[in-house]
Amino acid sequence: MSRAWIVAVALLLSPAAAYAQAVPQAYKANCQMCHQSAAQGVPGVYPRLAGRMDKVAASEDGRRYLIAVLLHGQTGRIMVDGKPLSGAMLPYARLADKDLADILTYISTAGARAKARPFTPAEVAAVRAAPKLPAAKVGEERGRLATAGIVP
Repeated sequence: MSRAWIVAVALLLSPAAAYAQAVPQAYKANCQMCHQSAAQGVPGVYPRLAGRMDKVAASEDGRRYLIAVLLHGQTGRIMVDGKPLSGAMLPYARLADKDLADILTYISTAGARAKARPFTPAEVAAVRAAPKLPAAKVGEERGRLATAGIVP
């Protein structure tokens, strides 16, 4: 058996492959430029999403937080993979609820070790209907969730 064949089978049987999905057009058009095509980010500049967001999406607080990041943006210092990042995530409230749900489902399955429940447009609409949060408050919520072990 060839080495390439063994590698291909191993990749297909890996947990990440089991939860992989096609990259949604909304991600390609709005997120890929910073977070890259496989959601791997740019170390020290843009945070890696792959292999991390499934844990956040496993809790209701984490799901609301992820939706809030896309709707309202986020500012402040964050830690990703043990390294500090400072910057701003722009809000994408202009996108339709379905597009945001597709993006969130993609990032919560990219490189996932556990299967995250897909996001729905109704979940996004519920957070959109709540009072708007300033980006700095979204950043504070991230800190709270990180302390609670919800955000890796």
